[in-house]
Amino acid sequence: MKNLFGVGLVLLGCRCLSAADLYVNQDVGTDRHDGLSARIESATRGPLKTIQRAVDLAGAGDTIHLAVIKGDYRQEVQFRDKGGEPGRPITLDGHGATLSGAEPCAPGGWVELEGGVWRRKQTLSRNILIVDGEMILETRLAGDLKEGEFCFETNQWGDATLFFRPPSGRKAAEFTIETVSAAGEVVRLDPTKWSGGSRPSYKFKGKPRPAGIRLDGTEALFPSARASLQPGHWCMEDGDLYFYPVMNKNPATLNVQLVVRGTGVSLTGEKGHVAVKNLNVRYVWNDAFNIHGRVIDAQFFNCNATDCFDEGFSAHDACETVLDGAVFTRCDNGVFNVNTEGGSVTRNLVVRDCRHYGFGVAIVESKAKHVLEDAVLAGNGSQLFGRYLKANNVLILADAARADSTGIVAAAPFQLSQATVSGQGNALRVERGSGEVRLSGVQFKGPADGQRVLLETRGKVMLDAVEWSDGTRVRLPKTNADEGTEIPVTEWSRALSSADASGTLTAAIGCTPELWKLAEKSAP
Repeated sequence: MKNLFGVGLVLLGCRCLSAADLYVNQDVGTDRHDGLSARIESATRGPLKTIQRAVDLAGAGDTIHLAVIKGDYRQEVQFRDKGGEPGRPITLDGHGATLSGAEPCAPGGWVELEGGVWRRKQTLSRNILIVDGEMILETRLAGDLKEGEFCFETNQWGDATLFFRPPSGRKAAEFTIETVSAAGEVVRLDPTKWSGGSRPSYKFKGKPRPAGIRLDGTEALFPSARASLQPGHWCMEDGDLYFYPVMNKNPATLNVQLVVRGTGVSLTGEKGHVAVKNLNVRYVWNDAFNIHGRVIDAQFFNCNATDCFDEGFSAHDACETVLDGAVFTRCDNGVFNVNTEGGSVTRNLVVRDCRHYGFGVAIVESKAKHVLEDAVLAGNGSQLFGRYLKANNVLILADAARADSTGIVAAAPFQLSQATVSGQGNALRVERGSGEVRLSGVQFKGPADGQRVLLETRGKVMLDAVEWSDGTRVRLPKTNADEGTEIPVTEWSRALSSADASGTLTAAIGCTPELWKLAEKSAP
């Protein structure tokens, strides 16, 4: 991995004589300028207004500089089949600037409906609404349907889907299901086109929103998200936005922002040699930093994100990325890479308060290799998920609100060394698969009545210098269910250690003291 990704790091600072500096200032710039000066010097010489224009103009070795402004850059940046050369990347230096995927919602245009709900016609916000600086996720019903109920949703890409939760033990295809249009037209749905949806619901894609549903000839329950709104919630329905403010407030008096951009920075295509640094992203409905295709030598330094609907950082396909220095908070996942080729190196990472995983690599079959070093994962739904992952020096912390989250979810091949896992109700889960899961120099701390260890694997689980510092027993379920037996840690460790494991200390127990200091410094 060092050979694969090290060249760009060594040569990043090299500048050729032909390299140019391009300047962007959203407040005073214009895309009629050449971007070659940070100040306006003439009708043609001065800063650009949009970062995208600077990317389009940039060549190998050039650096794009964002001016420090009072507010956010309400822009999205795309490197689409755009890149530099080995040792001469195109560099985007944000100098601490923030990209926002949101736009202010004008105070006018709200219409009050019954029950405290307000509507804006033909106003789109994707997945997130920002109200007085707080991220509010869109209300969706698919995962909360009662038996016999239907609902209709349109996702952020405009895909229409009908959801159905059949009675327990039955499948959607067993029923005669008909849609009824506003004009009274009845259409019977093809039972073979139902597929598994949000458990335990089924979904039927591509169907326009009906006015009603018949289940075996009888009118079925068809609740709408709009009718189900609670105070502080919102939804999109039939192209309109519905919002139920708390305490009967008029939304015109609130600072409401609509989320309209999918990413902050995206790299796609067959090129690479791009460096992004000192840049923040917030309020996007997809990933803050998104990499697709066969992008190689993509480097990100001091790149942070908060309040994103999907990942803070996500690499896909056959990309090769380095992420060095990042703080991600309140995203769905902090970092979640799914490269099937290439790989990733992530170091100096802090992820806090994400809804699902702090850091994850999820690939069933892969030629890629992934490395995680020097990371703090705190207060996330679950903390670390790894397959084809080698991790070192990791601190995993659960707060009181997420004490039932899982510290480590491992799927072979997986290696973790020099780590501390503290406060997790579920300490370790090893998923089914073949190969080796190896823990070396890992310290588990509390709770004192024992932690749960969920084992689904048929492969090897190698323990080398692993200790539980607060309590002497772990709960080892016989199945995925909660029931199981409690056994001493020493017995469990001895049963899982391989016959040839030396049992000697090969790494310091627990993470380095510097990570504890970093966790304390980055705490909200």
